[in-house]
Amino acid sequence: MTDAAKEKATPAVEMEVEIAAATDVVWKAISEGEEIRRWFAPEARVTPGVGGVIWLSWGGGVEGEGAIDIWEPGRRLRWIESWGSEEDTEDATSSGDSENPEDAEDSSKVAQTAVDFHIETRGGSTVLRLVHSGFSASAEWDEYFDATVAGWTYFLWNLRHYVERHFGVPRTMISERRQTTRSFEDVWSELFGPAALAVEGLETLAAGDRLTLTVGDRSLAGDVTYVRYPRNLAGTLGDLNDGTLFVEMEPSGGDGWSCGVWISAYGVDPDETAALQSQLTALADRVFG
Repeated sequence: MTDAAKEKATPAVEMEVEIAAATDVVWKAISEGEEIRRWFAPEARVTPGVGGVIWLSWGGGVEGEGAIDIWEPGRRLRWIESWGSEEDTEDATSSGDSENPEDAEDSSKVAQTAVDFHIETRGGSTVLRLVHSGFSASAEWDEYFDATVAGWTYFLWNLRHYVERHFGVPRTMISERRQTTRSFEDVWSELFGPAALAVEGLETLAAGDRLTLTVGDRSLAGDVTYVRYPRNLAGTLGDLNDGTLFVEMEPSGGDGWSCGVWISAYGVDPDETAALQSQLTALADRVFG
């Protein structure tokens, strides 16, 4: 490949996860709205088949729809996500203010990425391979690409956790997502510090370590799965019926950014999850104002 070709090559997220379940179970988990809501987006709808759509929402206006162009039950699912429109990019270019990195490169283009799942059997287990492609090689896309890698690292792990430990059990999402202009390091230190989540051993946490945190008057313990200072922390919460935790510092491309705390609870009493939600909201109010 020539140097010029390398410069134009577009990056892609490629990773896979091995799941101890039948292929039809994994297919169900990635292709049905009710199942997607149990490991991925809190709100999801699927119109199946080629020409159908997948709609995902994390609330607060963070939502999107993808057009399904490959639908092979038990084998492969791909959808295409479009970012912006020709009208949007023309307006953004003329005003000199655009949140879409692609707009700065060519106002006539509509940016598109493809989310492509491949399912296969390997050594008695089901392997799900993800290829998320279509990212621009422009430096303006670096933050978005980096956040996408981190997100899929967590979500594929959470998919395996759900399928192997809680399949068929509805999820209650306990979450807060707040915007801020403070530094990632500042928010990381305060959010996980003694006056908030009070995560023990924060400075040296690594995958496989014990995870202990506090939400209000509730102490929760589990294990660290993934940590990337000062952006992401994920792990299990054995004290919450083997639920999961994901904290994400999300770059927005503007002056501010969003911090999300997501706790997935499976088969937990509604009164308990409601109390945890109330306490997490109060904690977020203290940290973010």
